[in-house]
Amino acid sequence: MEVERISASRFVQYVEESSTKTLILDCRPFLAFNKGHIRGAVHSFCPSILKRRFAKKGLLILEHLLPQEVRKRLKCGEFSRAALYDNGEVLPTELLSHLYIGDERHSTNAVSLNRVGITAILSVSTSGADKQFPEFVYKWIPIHDNVSENISAWFQEALLFIDFIRENGGKTLVHCKAGVSRSATICIAYLMVYKSFSLDQAFDFVQSKRSIVAPNLSFMQQLSEFERLLLATNTRSSYMTSSPSMTPLLTCAKTSEVSGQQGTLGNCFVF
Repeated sequence: MEVERISASRFVQYVEESSTKTLILDCRPFLAFNKGHIRGAVHSFCPSILKRRFAKKGLLILEHLLPQEVRKRLKCGEFSRAALYDNGEVLPTELLSHLYIGDERHSTNAVSLNRVGITAILSVSTSGADKQFPEFVYKWIPIHDNVSENISAWFQEALLFIDFIRENGGKTLVHCKAGVSRSATICIAYLMVYKSFSLDQAFDFVQSKRSIVAPNLSFMQQLSEFERLLLATNTRSSYMTSSPSMTPLLTCAKTSEVSGQQGTLGNCFVF
């Protein structure tokens, strides 16, 4: 079977052609599919765990990604071709001109990082330390996303790192595994200090930029305690005026409109 990569405009032509029966496969994650998709498209996202499993066999069987009803229609010859699309290049989310939030995928895509001007990566995770690029400054906060972790103990070190990069004209990507809990907690704390946001303001701001953020209950409680500390003391000023040696911190080295839905098509293929 021949697989051809096509442009977004040609993909739209395939979709709009009534003379052929095209099976449209939406290969984006479920949240993106649920938010908006081409009318009639079938969701066929393949999670990383399945990709690793199929990679051992050297092939990915389309049948395993389709609902049973669609498989029957395909076997009956109802479709003459299949066309699929995904997100293409996914960039991290910009919170401020010098601060971005994302997940582990973003931290391993040097092309995307360079595209938005990232110069430093703050990884709030226990994994991924082996994936480094020489052009970025790295810092790791080795904690898990569970209620027993004391993430607030890392606030000062993390926030000073982000602002040190800003003062030197750089941009920082803060990421964890999924870009939902740990990285969001650090970014919220940063906004509370350097933008004088309340906890509610900081949370709403980050969530307005990246809708899936959701720090776990313990992290939210620690942020609430952090807010009380900022209000009761002059801690905010001490954060912003502190200038400890950064050497320990740098221990790293340096669309289309289809069926009423507007969006951008990423990679498109037809076969």
